[in-house]
Amino acid sequence: MHKLVVARFNEIVTRPLMEGALDTFKKYSVSEEDIDVFWVPGTFEIGLLAQKLGQSGKYHGIVCIGAVVILYIIPNLSIIFS
Repeated sequence: MHKLVVARFNEIVTRPLMEGALDTFKKYSVSEEDIDVFWVPGTFEIGLLAQKLGQSGKYHGIVCIGAVVILYIIPNLSIIFS
């Protein structure tokens, strides 16, 4: 089993990246039944879910897709990138 964790925030960027990842899985003969896609609200939540999924031991791989568009510096930016 493989898991895709995708951020909904900036979906205009993340959805095409997810579709590309799904196409790549298909190209390498991974069946759709072996792929789970889980959407999270934003980039910050990706790491939290990926950690839980990794600890579960159920997945061969976890692909995380998110996009951070920086228009100005925000105080919690260091949290997102750590």
